[in-house]
Amino acid sequence: MFKGLNRYIVVAFLLLEAILFALFLYDSGSLSGTSNEQARHFGQHYAAQAQLQVKRTCARSNLPADCVLPILQSTREDQRAESNLNWQRQAARWSWWTLVIALGQTLVGAIGLVALFRSMRQTELALGAATDANLIARESLYSENRPWLHVEAVTFEHMTSTMGQGRSMLAVFTVKVTNIGTTAAINVSARAGLAPRPQDAIERFSGSMGGVGLATVLPSGHESADLFEVTTIDEAIDEASGSCWLAVEVGYSGPGGANRHVIKEIWIVASSIHKGTPTTLGRTALESNQVIVPTTKLGITVEMT
Repeated sequence: MFKGLNRYIVVAFLLLEAILFALFLYDSGSLSGTSNEQARHFGQHYAAQAQLQVKRTCARSNLPADCVLPILQSTREDQRAESNLNWQRQAARWSWWTLVIALGQTLVGAIGLVALFRSMRQTELALGAATDANLIARESLYSENRPWLHVEAVTFEHMTSTMGQGRSMLAVFTVKVTNIGTTAAINVSARAGLAPRPQDAIERFSGSMGGVGLATVLPSGHESADLFEVTTIDEAIDEASGSCWLAVEVGYSGPGGANRHVIKEIWIVASSIHKGTPTTLGRTALESNQVIVPTTKLGITVEMT
């Protein structure tokens, strides 16, 4: 639409320029003819006036030559002045038309520049739209052909260990991860950490956490269960409830090793762990699929790319 409008505007101004130039030629020709006619008329007029003045002034003069010569010189000066004035009028008229045509050319050039910049802007927008479309298509294709890991369950057992003169509680975690995507996940890794409160568990993601790799490659539709070992869990127990929170982080990559993905979840121990019995970890009704980003409320599993 804009391209057609720009074309029509440029054509209209070019036609206007052509009309102005034609008017200039017509006016110049008309002025030249008028000037020639005026020059012939004034030439005849000055000649007649000179003859009349000679008859009136020099008829009774004893020296006719001395009387006629000044009259002829004066007549020539008047003719020369009239001719100069006529040429000045023509020059002024040509200058005026030159200015009009120059202004028209400037306007046409400005319109052309505006049309050029608009065309360049439209080209830039079109390239940007094409780039965005290609990016969306590539991301859509990757989303349809990428691994998606899901933490199915986390089980927990603890044991008492004698360390030096004291006894310490050791925790053993089993994390079950399923690849529900269409391609294999590679470079799969995981880590976990215990904390007495959920906010402490959130902070564990940016701090130290223990962990081992789940699997180098996890094909589509396969499950992997590996052990996390966290030692000295006494300090991770909430004294009031006897429960604790587990921060679980699973990282993996898509085909070719690009686009690293990270799953972050918080799990809560459903029963007291200091009684010496095996305990199962599970998401609570209010805390399932919890967000790990500190500025976001709990309740959603976060996967960062």
